[in-house]
Amino acid sequence: MSKYKRIFIIGLLLCVGLITLNTTDQSTLSPISGETNKQVHLNETTFNDESTGKSDVEIPETAKLYRECSNFEDDFRKSESDWLKNEKPDWASFLVDGYSFDEVTTAVEYFQNSNFAVSFRVEQLRNNSTLVKDSNSLMQRAKSLHPDVFKKSSPFRIAIRVPQRALEKFNALSSSQKTSLLDSHKPTVDDVAYFINDKTYGDDDILLLLSKVEDPSAIVAYGRLDAISLIDYAAKANRVAIVEYLLDIGVNITEDAYLGSTMDWALTSLMSASEGQSQQNAARLVSLIWNNGGRANFIEPLDGGIEGRYPRQFFRFSNENIDLLQQLYGINLRLIEQRNSLNVNKNSQLLSLLRKSREDYLANVLNKDEADDFRLKCKNVVAYLNGIWNPSSIYSVIEANIKQNESPQSIKERLAAIDPILVDKYLEQTLKIHNYSYVSGLDEIYGKVGQSTIFEIIDEVLSLGLSDKENSYVVIQLLGFDSSYFHELKNSGLMTKELSYSDYRRFGFLNLRNIEPLYESGANLTLIDEYGKTLVYYAAKNRDLALLKYMREENFPYQLSNSGEDPLHSVLKENPQLSRANPFYIYDAVVALMEFNPEIDEFHLSRMALLKYKAPYNYFKIIQQYPKLEPKAEAPLPSIRF
Repeated sequence: MSKYKRIFIIGLLLCVGLITLNTTDQSTLSPISGETNKQVHLNETTFNDESTGKSDVEIPETAKLYRECSNFEDDFRKSESDWLKNEKPDWASFLVDGYSFDEVTTAVEYFQNSNFAVSFRVEQLRNNSTLVKDSNSLMQRAKSLHPDVFKKSSPFRIAIRVPQRALEKFNALSSSQKTSLLDSHKPTVDDVAYFINDKTYGDDDILLLLSKVEDPSAIVAYGRLDAISLIDYAAKANRVAIVEYLLDIGVNITEDAYLGSTMDWALTSLMSASEGQSQQNAARLVSLIWNNGGRANFIEPLDGGIEGRYPRQFFRFSNENIDLLQQLYGINLRLIEQRNSLNVNKNSQLLSLLRKSREDYLANVLNKDEADDFRLKCKNVVAYLNGIWNPSSIYSVIEANIKQNESPQSIKERLAAIDPILVDKYLEQTLKIHNYSYVSGLDEIYGKVGQSTIFEIIDEVLSLGLSDKENSYVVIQLLGFDSSYFHELKNSGLMTKELSYSDYRRFGFLNLRNIEPLYESGANLTLIDEYGKTLVYYAAKNRDLALLKYMREENFPYQLSNSGEDPLHSVLKENPQLSRANPFYIYDAVVALMEFNPEIDEFHLSRMALLKYKAPYNYFKIIQQYPKLEPKAEAPLPSIRF
């Protein structure tokens, strides 16, 4: 009997009666609605813990089962990915075998997802475009002339440029120059699609280019959108004059069974249009397409209004939005009709063939017959275990508290009383901090690092007259070459404001190699940042044990604020991906942080109570070494899902 089969049998027995759940009268108040949630505690069974060499460690059977099922799910996903990559024939080959385009598209969605499916479908449709055919022809010539360079495994590829180089600065030309240029360089639908997405080009320039296109109905292969028609590009860009022109010359609106229709693109454009002329144009666009029979892919909204989805895109309008648009522009979105859409037929011949191929592969790799069935059973067991913990969503709790219309400080205090992580997420939503602005074209200056002195490089940057935020970006780049430049940069005039820890984190500086020279060069790394965090918190979140050891030796502060997660809160969380690389990833981080002698609070203990069955091996190693982290039997589980 395989290991996984034994696990399931144990789990099934537990689920039907061998587990006694302690449903005491202790209750906790839901942070959103005030409803009462029972906290459930598991009985334990003795288990020989090979990882610690101890025979008296008590591991809940449900915890063992949860971990084994999680591992099986990881193994299944990896094996399934390997089958897709190594065993499944190329999707396009099924078209050659006689399967329909729609059937193959839905198979891609079934075995991968809609993103892969839409990419496959668009690619196949574009194979008939002039751009793809010409590019393929060019590639074949290159292969015949240089077979060693363009062999099958080569990353090099040659393709027709979009837009044509001659048209690249078209909008900067005078009227006569534009006319002369278009006499010698005919634009293609791909050139026009490119310029439609360029906001610096006005409708007049687009219309002039369009007037010279040989076939405006031709397939667009330029890959900005998951669309193959100019009219969809124009609808997405909210260019009502272009859509109107295309309709007048006979270009039809689109309604592919899987891709977004012209009406779908127009509704997405309307949803994102700002009030004023942009919204007025978008409303007119929707009306124009509706008058030409445009339909959309609607789904049933949860709270009224209308909502629609198509691959990688969506639109949503509340009843209030719909009424306002009708009042302002005379359009009634409720009159738009539902279009036909492509649905997955799970019993199709192709899906049955591929499922059998996958099942055979998984049974061989996982040494488990009927892996799909076992996975479903294992999911049921994990769902049963997850039912013991019935937390609220972080963002629903934050939203509910924001609706109280209290001051930001009051909101933070209320959130902190529920769980400290809520304060951090609230600040992430409300604080829009941008300490730098991206600067391009400085590769030549960066290339001088190590050849010129840092003072010469600073002088050259100062001569550019950049803004403070742009200078801050350059500072980050220079520190990336050598963190010990900090002293010179701080006193140079480039650094008008010292960088925050969050800046260091975004640019990958939070490691011992960078932090040690930064600190020794005078960087102020012992205060709290805009989010109330010390550098120790970020090092803990990254689980950088070497950096934490250095910070402890240098007496870096552990926590300087009273709200939000502290470093220990941040590491007391289960992560199945991390556990596969290091089974004791939580324990190792706790050992490093306990050197700071942190004060233990109720939220540390509630996280530990959850780890007792989600990461039991870490849990028991932790409480053996640090008894004060052992929660009492009645300790509630966290009220928030991490």
